[in-house]
Amino acid sequence: MATVSNPQMEDMQSLVGDFTDKTGIRAEFLFLPENHLRQRVTQDVAMRAGNFDIVTIGSYDTPFWGRYQWIVPLNPFFSGMSRSEEENYDLEDLLDPIRTILPYENQLFAVPFYAESSMLFYRKDLFEDAGLKMP
Repeated sequence: MATVSNPQMEDMQSLVGDFTDKTGIRAEFLFLPENHLRQRVTQDVAMRAGNFDIVTIGSYDTPFWGRYQWIVPLNPFFSGMSRSEEENYDLEDLLDPIRTILPYENQLFAVPFYAESSMLFYRKDLFEDAGLKMP
């Protein structure tokens, strides 16, 4: 698995022993800074080298990867879920901004492991004093 080097992914790696015990599958991780990960994984997938079974990609990359069929749509997996599985994983629980950025041509290609956003905080009184208006 190729993934970004951050605390959330390192937490995931700490669970690999339980995963192996339950599935018999041995997992290895390659941690890279985000820009290095994007370059390495994009090159690997574009060349069909097959060095990774699982990769983490960003929401920006997901529709692009779906367009070029570098990843498979998840819709069939969700369609095949049992009622119990549907109750435990409700796609509607994902925030709209997250859920709407991950599809390409109405096919869902990724689900978030975590989500983040950017915000701007400012003091209205200082803007007003300076004669500025927030766009």
